[in-house]
Amino acid sequence: MRKTHKQILVLLILVFLAFFISAVDQANLPTPPTPYIEVISDEPDPPEPASASLRGTVRDKVTDHLIVEARVTILPHGVSATTDKTGSFHFPPIPVNFPYDLVTIVVEASGYGQLRIVDDRLYGGHSASLDATLEKGSATVTVPPPLVEN
Repeated sequence: MRKTHKQILVLLILVFLAFFISAVDQANLPTPPTPYIEVISDEPDPPEPASASLRGTVRDKVTDHLIVEARVTILPHGVSATTDKTGSFHFPPIPVNFPYDLVTIVVEASGYGQLRIVDDRLYGGHSASLDATLEKGSATVTVPPPLVEN
């Protein structure tokens, strides 16, 4: 019987040692690394959306009087503003592509011809001014851009 007790005791010690060694090995294992994914692209980040604004006045070319209720339209954006009682107009910020948009500005009023300013540039982040003059009649006048950035 004594042999059996020794065998059981040895067996218990072996089981204890195996459990202890296993627990120590698991405790000393390094923590698995956190997965890290890096996206690499040759393309630059897209630019921030930009906006431009436009303000100005519309006058009679001969008399230099301010023209009330003249309509100013920016194409291809299709936005319009109308002059107030002081002949002034103002556009709120207009979204434009970076660095600028090529636009046509159309100025017209009842009893006056149309003024078309073609291939003008509206720069993002800038405010431009336009002082336009219209002639009485129905002729359309097409001119290069007179916009001056502020």
